[in-house]
Amino acid sequence: MKHNFLNTWIFHCNPKRFNIDTYLKESSFFIYFRSKQRSQEVKIGDEVYIWRSASINNNSSRGIVCFGTIIEAPKTIDKLNYPNTLRNELWYEQSSASNDKSNLLYVGIKLNDIRLSKEEGMLSSDLLMKHEYIKDQRFKNSNFQHTNNLICQGDASILRQLWMGYSELFHYDDFEQLYKEGNEKLIIHLSKERNKKLIFDAKAYFKQKHGKLFCELCNFCFEDRYAELGKDYIEAHHIKPISKIQTEEEISIKDLMMLCANCHRMAHRSNGWNELKRLFKI
Repeated sequence: MKHNFLNTWIFHCNPKRFNIDTYLKESSFFIYFRSKQRSQEVKIGDEVYIWRSASINNNSSRGIVCFGTIIEAPKTIDKLNYPNTLRNELWYEQSSASNDKSNLLYVGIKLNDIRLSKEEGMLSSDLLMKHEYIKDQRFKNSNFQHTNNLICQGDASILRQLWMGYSELFHYDDFEQLYKEGNEKLIIHLSKERNKKLIFDAKAYFKQKHGKLFCELCNFCFEDRYAELGKDYIEAHHIKPISKIQTEEEISIKDLMMLCANCHRMAHRSNGWNELKRLFKI
């Protein structure tokens, strides 16, 4: 059975050719990146780390300066959703900005976190070169020659932990460690009942309008990812929190929003919905 796992990529940028710092700072949410290698393997939902090589004046450290998620699959420039986001004026080499790009592929990346300096928490090449558990020699040599580089799952896990700020990392042998779970405890609480017909009708209306169910924030579609298994699956989010809805208050399907599990979970974090509205400009 073939598993369709999400990939993790290092997208490399040379700041001597393109002003990546300005691009990231001024874009703040979404960018395009050229996809030159293994484009057929780049999928929506893949994780991306952006590697910045040495800058023109060497004032900026080499290393990982951004973490993001692919939300637009590789496309030619004429099919991009937001072509004005390319920012050709940020190229230092005018030949790179003016060359015919009709056959180039670009991938859309949602920027989850930007850290342009060591003070902001970037993963510098010094740290990664000396890390004893990272196996990819490209980290050891700070040598990412390709634009997009596929990373093995083991190194991807370490990068994720380092980016999240964990000081103690799992060793490869630690995956054999056993943990106790399954203790039982009694929990009693009141919860407000959700109207199942409201949820059903909202999903049915959305599918009738758009042809399929997908996340209204990140556009993730369970059917596209999981085929028949994911068909007709999506989560319905109450824009007005259930906790603030009065008993027997009347709600319409317009008060619901279709979200994937990830976006739905983020919406219910502390101040999550306000942060999502800012990030997605809704």
